[in-house]
Amino acid sequence: MYFALLIHSDEDLMGAAPPEDLAAIGPAVDAFDHALSEAGSNVGSVRLGNTAATTVIRVRGGRVMTTDGPFAETKEQLGGLYLLDVADRAAALALAAELPMAAFGAVEVRELAGLDLRRTVSPEA
Repeated sequence: MYFALLIHSDEDLMGAAPPEDLAAIGPAVDAFDHALSEAGSNVGSVRLGNTAATTVIRVRGGRVMTTDGPFAETKEQLGGLYLLDVADRAAALALAAELPMAAFGAVEVRELAGLDLRRTVSPEA
């Protein structure tokens, strides 16, 4: 089954974290990535840029509206995501709990509906 781990973190909280906590995140995330890959569960991951460079587009009544900043007023911003191929929801939830970024916000777990990545990703790629 395919799941997305949507990483929501508080940019202000991360900015105020002690330098030693921030320095530990990179190696912890690298270890998490390695464990996912070794298990064959990591389909892909991406870190998103800072929300200050975000623009949201909405079309209402044929009119295009743009808004600078994150999608919603919230303390936590979407900072990245993982795509997982795991046995079931329980496995996805267990992995989400191990994600180091959960200490700076929340990890939303969603099943990917109607998508079979094995058919959309070429084995030659």
